[in-house]
Amino acid sequence: MIRFTTAAVVALAIAGCTESGPQKADSKTIAGTATYLERIALPPDAQLRVTLEDVSLADAPSVTVSEYEAALKGVPANWELSYDPAKMQAGHSYAIAAKITSGDKLLFITTTRNELVNGVPGESDLVLQRVGN
Repeated sequence: MIRFTTAAVVALAIAGCTESGPQKADSKTIAGTATYLERIALPPDAQLRVTLEDVSLADAPSVTVSEYEAALKGVPANWELSYDPAKMQAGHSYAIAAKITSGDKLLFITTTRNELVNGVPGESDLVLQRVGN
């Protein structure tokens, strides 16, 4: 798996555009890959959704700060997530989560916490786990 260094994340932030269009001048970008280990094909309508979430409160649902969603044709899949640093609150915890769906059916999901430290993810290459059988 490829690991992005801080310099690579900064380079992507300077150069990047997202699925939703060009970045704002004050936005930052996190990029990585998403994959799963099972050797199975995805349905033709599979979608990858990667979110940056405020996960500060243990007894409340997370709050989505930014999201990336795109059709998924295979793995590993590249993703790029832009966010507004002004929406990040000091003292809060933020993490990246991902899921693969087909229609309304959840197929794969991240099961580990991929926390951001100083605006940089500890792991930007996400390995998703299969849901059910």
